[in-house]
Amino acid sequence: MVQRDISYYFSRLIAIDLGSTNTTIYNLRRGKIKKVPTLIALDRVSKTVEAVGDKAKEMLGRAPARYHIIAPVRNGAIANFDAACKLLKQILWQDQAIKRWPSIVAVNIPYGSSQVEKQAVKEAVRSTGSKEIHLVESPLAAMMGIELPYNPLQGSMIVDLGGGTTEIAVIALGGIVLGSSLKKGGEELDQSLQSYFRKKYLLNIGQRVAEKIKLNSAYLLHPPERKIKVAGIFLESRLPGHLEIKISELQEVWQSHFNDLALEIQKVFERTPPELVSDIVKQGIFLAGGGALMRSLGEYLQQRTSLPVKIPEHPADCTVKGLAKVLMSKDGKN
Repeated sequence: MVQRDISYYFSRLIAIDLGSTNTTIYNLRRGKIKKVPTLIALDRVSKTVEAVGDKAKEMLGRAPARYHIIAPVRNGAIANFDAACKLLKQILWQDQAIKRWPSIVAVNIPYGSSQVEKQAVKEAVRSTGSKEIHLVESPLAAMMGIELPYNPLQGSMIVDLGGGTTEIAVIALGGIVLGSSLKKGGEELDQSLQSYFRKKYLLNIGQRVAEKIKLNSAYLLHPPERKIKVAGIFLESRLPGHLEIKISELQEVWQSHFNDLALEIQKVFERTPPELVSDIVKQGIFLAGGGALMRSLGEYLQQRTSLPVKIPEHPADCTVKGLAKVLMSKDGKN
C-alpha cells in the first residue's frame, strides 16, 4: 500500500479525460464533472488566449483572421504542445482552489502510446502545477468506470469510441492483454458525412451541420420514416441553399463507418487467447465513449459479431470515472 504524506489530503484530486473532441474534468474533492470541447482560440498577433472550450467552438467558421482556432489533441495524442498546455491551464485554473493548491492528476493516454507521446501528456499536465501524475491507458480506464456488472477476474472486451480514435482491448486481471487502435472516431464520421453531401449533391456543409445531423438523425438500424432539411452552399452556383432527404438515406454513411469497427473487433477476437474467449462470450463486449450513444450501435455490433453487447447509462463518462477510481485507490500507481 502506498504511504501518503499529509499533503495528499489537502491536494486536489483531478481526473482528466483528454480527448480529441472533448476534454472531461472530474474534480473529486468537489464531486463535479465538467466537459468542454478540446479547442482553444489564440490571437495570432499577441499570442494570448481569446477563448477555450465552448466559446472557442462558437468561433469556428466565424472568427476574424487574427484568431487561430486550434484542436491541440489529434487521434488521442497531443499534436500542439503549447496549445495543449494553455488549454489545460485555462480549464483547470477556472477553479481558483486548483490554481492555489497542488493537484494529483490521473489522465488517459491512447493504447500503445509511444514514450514521446506519454511524456508530452505528462509535461502538459505538469505545466498546470500538478505535483503527481498518473497515466492510464484509455481502454483500461474506461473498463474501470463502466459501472456495469462484470467479473474483473475474467476476460472482458471493451470498445472505447472516442472523437479521434476507437480503441478495442481485451482486459484480464486488471491489465490489457491485447488491443487495437483505429485512427477514426466521431470526427471522421462528421467528415464522411460532409464528403457524402459534396459527392452526391454537390452541397458543401459545415462541420457543425454535420455534427448536428449525426447527433439528431443518425440511425444504424430502423431509421424513422421522416425527412430532414440540410443547409449548405451548392458548389456549382456558389449560393447558399438547402435540400430535404430521408433519414434512411444516410444509413450507408453510418454503416460504412461502423463496418470497419465490426471487422476490427472480429480480428481482435480471433487473436484472443483461448482461455479468455469463453469469458468474453459470457460477459460480452462493453461499449464506452461518446460514440457508444449512436442509435442501434449495440444491436448492429451484436448482429455482426454474434457477441452480446452492453452499453452503460453514461458511456461518455466511463473513462473519467475510471481515472477517478485510480486516484481513490491507495495502492494504484503508474
